Amino acid sequence: MDKQNSFLTESISQFITGYEYKNVPPDVEEKVKEALTDYIGVTLAGNEDEISKIMHSYIRFLGGEPHARVIGSGHKTSVENAALVNGVLAHALDFDDWSVSFYGHSSIVLAPCLFALGEKFGYSGKDIIAAYTVGFEINALIPWIVKRAHTLQGWHVTATLGTIGAAAAVCNLLRLSVQETQMALSLATSLACGVKSNFGTMVKPFHAGNAAANGIKAALLVKEGLTAADNIFDLEYSLVKAFGYNEKVDWLPMVAKLGKEYKLASAEGINIKPYPSCGSTLFAIDTVKKLHQNHEFRLEDITEMELWVNPSAALPLIHHNPEKGIEGKFSLEYTVARALVSKHVTLEHFTDEAVNEPIIKELIGKMRWCEKYPMPKEGDSNEFDPKGVLIRLKDGRELFDETFICKGMPQNPMLKEEIDAKFYDCALTCLNREKADKALGMLTKFEDINDINMLMDVLC
Repeated sequence: MDKQNSFLTESISQFITGYEYKNVPPDVEEKVKEALTDYIGVTLAGNEDEISKIMHSYIRFLGGEPHARVIGSGHKTSVENAALVNGVLAHALDFDDWSVSFYGHSSIVLAPCLFALGEKFGYSGKDIIAAYTVGFEINALIPWIVKRAHTLQGWHVTATLGTIGAAAAVCNLLRLSVQETQMALSLATSLACGVKSNFGTMVKPFHAGNAAANGIKAALLVKEGLTAADNIFDLEYSLVKAFGYNEKVDWLPMVAKLGKEYKLASAEGINIKPYPSCGSTLFAIDTVKKLHQNHEFRLEDITEMELWVNPSAALPLIHHNPEKGIEGKFSLEYTVARALVSKHVTLEHFTDEAVNEPIIKELIGKMRWCEKYPMPKEGDSNEFDPKGVLIRLKDGRELFDETFICKGMPQNPMLKEEIDAKFYDCALTCLNREKADKALGMLTKFEDINDINMLMDVLC
């Protein structure tokens, strides 16, 4: 190995392999536990989605050693298959957490692989907290400008860079050596794939499960002896250039902060969703709720509406007049119309019937996009994805409001009781109240779990 040409990859891998639970700051640990609680809740609710039946049928056909369980059903399968299905279920409703620094969804790629391996090997809550922290920080390390260019080319960061974060988390959990970790990151980079054109279809949640499964695959194959390039962060024609950025990136200041500064507990860290739709719609839903609170108006008096966005909004919000419930999750027009009609947005609002209601279609017909905000230059939550809504009425009034920080972001967080309420709303679709109570108690004290099987017994 050429030390001169592998400095960055080796430094990053040293952080991954050397990180332990004792290094996790208390505020970071609390954020991880909130994220894992949210992950379990939305995964349980995902069992109700149509995709659950498809994935269960698929893994039964594949077979495999029964080492880990699917959350909710309890079906035992291989660790890779369990990570795949649990990741898919967690993202099926698009109700899972997201992050500005990750530029995607963190828990649905990190938690499934850690829980699956944790079940097979009996890892503790502390082991999983440390590994989750590592995976998140590695994904946050990749410069935002790389992620933006990558996204602008149509890639889905959760699927692509999420695979690298999942591999990093697994390498930490399995205690791979530094050189093994370097090669696992390289293999994960080659396994990474997923494009945004599949948003609003079942493939988007599949992206998450596939990233989690590939994180396991990369680490285990290298552990068994498969070799790969050991300097994936250093090569000219590798991770950075292939993922969409042709200029040089100064990694040194970022790598120097690993384990000292944590994106996980920052303003760009974990965002818990209050509404089950794409993160880019949440700002607009909050804006409509403020309009309802501050003004009195009748829907039939609306003559036209302007939806104020920045250029990046068009990347995930690709369905302008959805016909299917799942498409509505990626429609700015539908979520604004739904918030206007129902004053709130819940799981029941993403059915084929709901998106095709006549009043919804009428309102959508009065909307037009207006690019009023600039493309964000940095990964700053304050400029990430603002939304404004301007409503013109028959009486000549113009009502306007805008949202730069939506509910659920660290600067406007969901309270503990709100997170717990969301957990119960999701968990009770699959568990009885006694089991839901027990699960939430264990998740709240996740660091006290000696073997993750103790929690899985309750969830399945």
